[in-house]
Amino acid sequence: MNALPPSARPRGFALIITLFFIVLLCVIVVGFLNSSRVERVAAASHLDRESATHFASEGIERTVATLQQQTVDPAQMAGESDADYLARKRHWISQPGALIVPNDPPADQKQLQKRIDLSSGIPAAASYSDPVLQPPNLNLNHLITERTDEMKLKWVYVRKDADFPPYSYDFDEEPKFDAKKPIIGRFAYWVDDESSKINYNLAWKRGGSNTNPVSHPSCINLTALKRAADGSALSETMADAMHNWTTGTPGRYFNTFADARQLDATTSGITRFLSDNKFELTHFNHDPDTTFFGEDRIMLTTNRDLVPTVKNPDGTVAHNPDGSIKYARRFLDILRDDNYQTRDPGIVGDIAGGQEDWQKDLSGNTLLPNKFDAVMQMLIGYLSKTNWPLVSGSTTSFASKYYSGAPATDPQIGQFAANIIDYVRAKESAQPMIPPLRFAKGRPTEKGDNKNKYTLYSAPLTAAGSYQGVCRAPYITEFAVSESGTASAISVSGTNMQGWEMYFQAELFLPQNYGLDSIDLVPDTGANPAASSTGWFISFTTLSPGSGYGTFYFPTGGNSCIPFPAGVNTIRIFKDDIIAGGDGPNHSVLKAGSYVVVRKRVYRDRAFKASADQKNPWSGGFATRVGITLGQGDPAQPLFVGKGWPSACLVQQTASGVIHCELEDPGTGPLKPPGASMEIDDPRCGVASSDWVKVASNTFGSQNSRWTVGKSPGSFSPQQDTDENGLVSDASLYMPPPKGVGANGPTGDNGRVTSIGELGYVCTGVNAGAGSVPWRTIRLQPNKYPDATTLPDWALLELFTVPNTDAGASDALYKPHDTSVGGRVNVNSHVAGFENMTRDRGLAALLTGAPHLNGADPETVATNIYQHLLATGANAGKVYGYPWKPAPASTEPNIYDTPGEICEINGVADGGEKSEALVRDIVSLTTARGEVFSIYTVGQTLKQTPTGKLVVTAEQRQQAMVERYVDKTGTATDDNGLVRFRTIYFQNLAPY
Repeated sequence: MNALPPSARPRGFALIITLFFIVLLCVIVVGFLNSSRVERVAAASHLDRESATHFASEGIERTVATLQQQTVDPAQMAGESDADYLARKRHWISQPGALIVPNDPPADQKQLQKRIDLSSGIPAAASYSDPVLQPPNLNLNHLITERTDEMKLKWVYVRKDADFPPYSYDFDEEPKFDAKKPIIGRFAYWVDDESSKINYNLAWKRGGSNTNPVSHPSCINLTALKRAADGSALSETMADAMHNWTTGTPGRYFNTFADARQLDATTSGITRFLSDNKFELTHFNHDPDTTFFGEDRIMLTTNRDLVPTVKNPDGTVAHNPDGSIKYARRFLDILRDDNYQTRDPGIVGDIAGGQEDWQKDLSGNTLLPNKFDAVMQMLIGYLSKTNWPLVSGSTTSFASKYYSGAPATDPQIGQFAANIIDYVRAKESAQPMIPPLRFAKGRPTEKGDNKNKYTLYSAPLTAAGSYQGVCRAPYITEFAVSESGTASAISVSGTNMQGWEMYFQAELFLPQNYGLDSIDLVPDTGANPAASSTGWFISFTTLSPGSGYGTFYFPTGGNSCIPFPAGVNTIRIFKDDIIAGGDGPNHSVLKAGSYVVVRKRVYRDRAFKASADQKNPWSGGFATRVGITLGQGDPAQPLFVGKGWPSACLVQQTASGVIHCELEDPGTGPLKPPGASMEIDDPRCGVASSDWVKVASNTFGSQNSRWTVGKSPGSFSPQQDTDENGLVSDASLYMPPPKGVGANGPTGDNGRVTSIGELGYVCTGVNAGAGSVPWRTIRLQPNKYPDATTLPDWALLELFTVPNTDAGASDALYKPHDTSVGGRVNVNSHVAGFENMTRDRGLAALLTGAPHLNGADPETVATNIYQHLLATGANAGKVYGYPWKPAPASTEPNIYDTPGEICEINGVADGGEKSEALVRDIVSLTTARGEVFSIYTVGQTLKQTPTGKLVVTAEQRQQAMVERYVDKTGTATDDNGLVRFRTIYFQNLAPY
């Protein structure tokens, strides 16, 4: 065999090399193609996931858009009147899964008429043609609650649409196949209302080491939380541990509802309770603190230091054009601005009320405007409103309810407003005793613009349109006048003359629960009071010269007398004037719940005649007015009160200025003690002539015969205060102690109104025009009316709020914005769309440990509120507001238009006047609308096959916490803040 030639061998080797490179190139190409395919799949998968995230975000965007549309009103337009602007401001309330709103304009924007679901909807179909169409379970793998409840929602399908680029939406549960408009994705969402949960950054416990006032969110009791497994309650030790974390060490708040799990290392068991109750807990919530008229609530304070201010964009405090501070909240702004820090609302001279003695300074320059009138007009405006949304089709106002016969020129509702102010003054004043507000509107003697304003006066008022509030001081509850039928010789400035001896006798009463333990009517123990010393004085208008009853003389020893100075009718009470009752060295100490009788002896220079020619009193009754004053003596005449504002004064008055005391005929005998007397029933109601009634046999020194407490009420409408047995109650005869004393001291309320429920103490029976109704206050109970067309008193609670109290390290959570308040519980806690998922721990936390449950089970009362179970029996509750008809006839669950509506619920306030105490415990911790919402959403990317089948290619679940808030930074007016929305918490949820 011959060998190949040498030239042939290289050519064979080249072929091998070529084949090798061809194979290698094929491997590279195949690898590249495979890599490209994988990357395309990965890219498509990533794109699908991004699309699913985008679809999930649709639920968040739709929620914010709905909130913007349904809860935000455009700012006042140029040329638009204030009345038109306020008329279009909407009322709205919230609950988990829904808003309740009015119908579209021109419908009344204050009356709630329809529900706007905050979700993609609840499935209606019982079955589906394709399993892929099944509705999603939002609570998959316990994403929202540890319970086994399913939260199934309707899908909203997204189509790629050339007609409505880029997308259109299909809400059918079984969407139709459309090759031209293919389905590319879908989403579902549901919105939770965080205000219906317990904010465990702020909640703590009731009582024990928690000495905060009742309105403080720390009084929401965490021990109401229970474990599902065995029903055990969260311990006080656990509650203390969580509270100490936020207010002590480390002094910071929890950033999620589950953050407190880190405390398990030192306080075992907290994690289990957080897990079991995650559907009931939140780390952040707040409500807008607005009324159903769409305006900020009025803060029940005269102290501007408790009121937030409007800030400029640079953070500095904003001012009005006149240089005054611009406040973010309305309040009872009545105190003078000059030397403000020294002002006390209990001192009438410290109120900017147009008084003549201070409205000009020594140089004649006008000081400040009449701020009292501005506050009165604000309150009267609300009390005169006829469009309250709670009573459908009614024109009822508080003015017509309480003063139906009042003339348009003198509506008399100013009396109601002044009594509210007087209660707040009493709560915030450090003065032991405070005088009532005495004022008039549009008196003809006024000067300048005060002619049309409510103006304060230091002197007694006598004309129609004059008013007197309610004070913290003793009351005169009975008085009488008697006269001798024979003359006596008296000496006046060395001149002998005839005088007829008279008695002016008055009974002073200090109520048992009126903020004062005792009052010494004669603090000066000397035989004669020192000049300018402080003491109590008593006045009778008839003693003043020129009264028409002759001249009166005061005995100074023996038969010597001095005449009353011109225009003076007030004289000091001496220890010898105390004839009954009293304790202490002078027997002049008036103790709470007791009586002291004061008798002043004077002489008159006229004889008795049974005719009218000398204005003898028996021709038609002795016209007089009686009062007591705590003040300083006049240095020149120490027997009489000095000029200036007394520190306390009570003068019973009437529209005509006098009360007619019908005297007994003295005959011709010597002076006799009075037999008959004039008495009142409720000591607060003595301003009308008809309030005082003659009784044949006096009861000086003891309870009046006219006292009706414990008896059947009269046929008054509105009704009187009654007890649990339906009898007249005096439980409302209350005034808070001075600031700094007892329950109003540094470890208590400390001079602040701490619950809007304290309005239940405000007297509504005073009526100088038509006569007063005794024992009647603002009623925070079911109303005894045949139907729900009469405006309930508890609707007033919607108008007011209490000053924000400090919350320690969590203060930013309690007051996150100028007009919002954190930590309250929404009484509308029904879960719309998933009514089977009970959420009642917030209501239970309000009641657990409440001091005035009166033995009731907090769980039972919480259930009654949750289920809207009305009170029954004599004090039966009624349904007010939306949906205008009671359950079970209603097709939708009843809703609380305002927290005050809980007064109609079984076990809350249906036990008489004393049961209102529970309302005071809880009502300031409640709301009917929240503005922090958690949005749970799921989005899926879909592929549509040529046959119309849908294939899920990606899914994303999300949770976003969105807050609505009012930004008043640099706003032109207090009411025109800008409503903003922001996301404050977001997470992708991974259920798999």
